[in-house]
Amino acid sequence: MNTLIRNNDHSLQNIQGTLVFVVPTYAWRIPRIVEEWIRLTAFKDVEEVYFVMDCGGNIGNAGHYNRKLCEKKGFNYKGTMEIIMPENYLAMFDTPEDDEAKKIIKQANPVVKQAVSYIHQHLPFSSMSLQLKDKFQSSIVNTVFYPLFCESSCLL
Repeated sequence: MNTLIRNNDHSLQNIQGTLVFVVPTYAWRIPRIVEEWIRLTAFKDVEEVYFVMDCGGNIGNAGHYNRKLCEKKGFNYKGTMEIIMPENYLAMFDTPEDDEAKKIIKQANPVVKQAVSYIHQHLPFSSMSLQLKDKFQSSIVNTVFYPLFCESSCLL
């Protein structure tokens, strides 16, 4: 996907079955460049779509927007899984020390295994419990935060 995005390649993608988008979280949603690529690219034979999003804290209400994108594409949306990983957005946050990073990754391993198991069994990801702040972050805050802090410094 990275190469296709960099080459502005929206040619037909023949998937045949399950499509899993593994993406970082930018301002509590998938990166806009990824969303645009998905929106503009034709896909053939996609039966179901999953999103796996890594983040330093949380993905907010990203699943809502991923579901809407899938509806527009005619995809069978199977859910969005949040994977907490060491913070890597250097423009605003400190990265953890090596020991802390290893601890975070170790804690993420069961969640990754759970995501893989759900995908292999074609089960939908469990719905995340959302708070008002999650909806706020992925909507209004995203609208302001993304152009100010991501478009100039976030690279895929």
